[in-house]
Amino acid sequence: MPAETETVSELARILTEDHLRRAMDTAIDGMIVIDSSGTVLLYNSACEQLFGYAADEVLGNNVKLLTTAQDRRNHDIYLRNYLRSGTARIIGVGRDVTGRRDKKERAGIEARIGSLTARERQVFEQLVMGRPNKVIACELEISPRTIEIYRRDVMSKMNADSLSHLVRMALVAGVDPLGDKARP
Repeated sequence: MPAETETVSELARILTEDHLRRAMDTAIDGMIVIDSSGTVLLYNSACEQLFGYAADEVLGNNVKLLTTAQDRRNHDIYLRNYLRSGTARIIGVGRDVTGRRDKKERAGIEARIGSLTARERQVFEQLVMGRPNKVIACELEISPRTIEIYRRDVMSKMNADSLSHLVRMALVAGVDPLGDKARP
C-alpha cells in the first residue's frame, strides 16, 4: 500500500507541475519563476516574445541575463534581502521592469533600419512618432500618396505587420519615438 500512495502522490505532483506549465504558457503576460539563487526554473512563451530569448537559452541560467546593468548589479542583494526578511519589496512583488533583449534581435532590427534609404528613414522616424501620413507629407514636402508608398516600403523592409510592431522594433533598436525635438 505505501508504494501505491507514493505513486499517487508523485502523479499528483507531476499533474500539478504540468498544469502550472500549461497555465504559464497560455498567459498573455511574461512570467518567470526563479529559485533562491536566481536560477530560472520556468520561462513562459510570452517571455520569449518580450525578451527575444528562447526558453532553452534562459532556463537554468541566472535571471540576471534578462536584466539591465543596474538591476544586474543589485539583483543578488534584492534576492538575499527577500530570503532573509521574507518581506516583498523588490523580489516577490509584481512590477514592471526594464529588461534586456537579445542582442541578435537588436542587431537584426538595426540592420533593417540601416537598409532604409534616407527618405524611407525619415518616413520611418515620423511613423514611429505617431504622425499621420498627411502631416508627414507636409513636413517632408511630398504628396500623401508618395508617403503611402514609402510607408508600404518601410513596413516591407522592416518586416513589420503593423504600426505597433514597427514602433516596438524602433524601441528595441533604441530609436526615440518622441524624436529629438520632444526631449527637454
